[in-house]
Amino acid sequence: MIKPSSIQAVKERLNIVSTLGHFVKLDSHNKACCPFHDEKTPSFSVDAKKEIFKCFGCGEGGDAIAFVMKHEKVSFIEAIEKIADIIGVTLEHEEIADPKKYEAGKRLREQMDTALLFTIETYRKQLWRLEHDHPIRKYIRERKLTQNEVAEWQLGWSTTDWRFITPSIINENLYSPAEKLGIVKRSKNDESNYDGYRSRIIIPIQDHHGKPVGLAGRYIKIDSADEGKNFPKYVNSNENELYSKSRVLFGLSRAVKAIKELKFVYLVEGYLDVITMHKGGHQNTIASCGTALTDSQCQLLSHYTKHVCILRDGDDSGIAAAKKDIFILLRNRFKVSIITLPKGEDPDSYVSAQMNDETVTENFIATLPAYEDAVFWYVRVLVEDAQGDTFNTGHIKWDVIHLLSNIVDGFIRGNYLEAICKKYKWKAPDLQKELDSKTEKQNEAIGREDEGNLANMPEWMNKDEFMTCGFCEVRNKKNFGYWAWGPAGKVQLTNFLIKPLFHIYAGKESRYMITVQKRRFLILKQKQWSASSFFSNTL
Repeated sequence: MIKPSSIQAVKERLNIVSTLGHFVKLDSHNKACCPFHDEKTPSFSVDAKKEIFKCFGCGEGGDAIAFVMKHEKVSFIEAIEKIADIIGVTLEHEEIADPKKYEAGKRLREQMDTALLFTIETYRKQLWRLEHDHPIRKYIRERKLTQNEVAEWQLGWSTTDWRFITPSIINENLYSPAEKLGIVKRSKNDESNYDGYRSRIIIPIQDHHGKPVGLAGRYIKIDSADEGKNFPKYVNSNENELYSKSRVLFGLSRAVKAIKELKFVYLVEGYLDVITMHKGGHQNTIASCGTALTDSQCQLLSHYTKHVCILRDGDDSGIAAAKKDIFILLRNRFKVSIITLPKGEDPDSYVSAQMNDETVTENFIATLPAYEDAVFWYVRVLVEDAQGDTFNTGHIKWDVIHLLSNIVDGFIRGNYLEAICKKYKWKAPDLQKELDSKTEKQNEAIGREDEGNLANMPEWMNKDEFMTCGFCEVRNKKNFGYWAWGPAGKVQLTNFLIKPLFHIYAGKESRYMITVQKRRFLILKQKQWSASSFFSNTL
């Protein structure tokens, strides 16, 4: 099995123009006749900046991996292998503990991949073939989405037929994996099958590598037979072997480059919010797949940035969701900012209002309200709601203590408390005492929870060393470096190990000489010895 780090290395190293140039002949403007349908005038285009391809003739689109999968008719992993050969990346593989179990799971996942890709392609073609005046075409134009975005995001239309795709799924012998994905369903009386995404705009969901793992469907009422019936606004893929919504961030694979360049990410609520934000020049935007933000999603996001700007809807539910986001992000050591939109607005509507044929150019960037520190915003909202009432102000202080107790770093926690007490003229020592007490209790509770979870710790991790140091050293073929254990499971802290050689004492000028992974010597100043940021910036 290919290591995730190798897949990421391929994505970072590949150049879409040169990669696709191995399969199609591109002109000086990166255009060509489409390899996916017959044409004489080039409508196939490669966007080097966005790292995507699009065909305005048949609607095919995606990144370099998606192109190779479609052009060569191979799986995601096989496409990674082909691209790795082209760009000269050596792929590393993980050791498989139980080969029989892995192969059984692999076969199921491959069947589900086939069913998912078949469905995405079927619905994509259905949308692309619609007449200009079709209600769905009109709806898409009203959302300020063009054929460009339809091709980029591979949007589809499931039709109003209850059995549009089901017969094809059965004929392709894909019923079982399609049922796991929620693409087809069985009626309550168990007598008939029907489409799980009927009358919906289809939005493919990809993991952080860009591999399709699920579907989202936005319901559109255009059939008179639906009058008086209530259908959920969105339907998502079932939890299954491919897709776990608590571990996927929509749009992340497309946002990684911008997130790394800008060093922060916008967190929005909906799928269309992400698509519109990207069109509006804010490619560093992701969404939490229609669910509350989770620790697993935070852990995934932390690989790319430690600064999140929350941009939820401007209604009461959006504000409530933002407040929950703040707590979980602080608990996961993120710097948190927030933008509050006017009441009744969401990122999609706010950005779309700035778009027209004249404004949307290649370099267009939609204007957003200024962001502010989320901790200070949270406290300000509490104070404003209290309206100077003495009784309510007492409760506010407890709320502030509860908020700050989620900040892991003691220095940062102290800085916030000092700034808040100074602004609102509160007595800092009283709040500090209660905050220290609450933080201590929380740490004890977390410790007990972690101890309870230690039974699930892998055998290759040293439990005693972890309990003593908070981390453990790991040396084996599959895993290497320092590892820790938490609520979300095992966490890799480094991909290297350190062996001290000498300590040269000279007061404040003291030095340590160490080896890293037995391959490299470093001489560290004494204060750098415990600074993890030094290693991440140096190695």
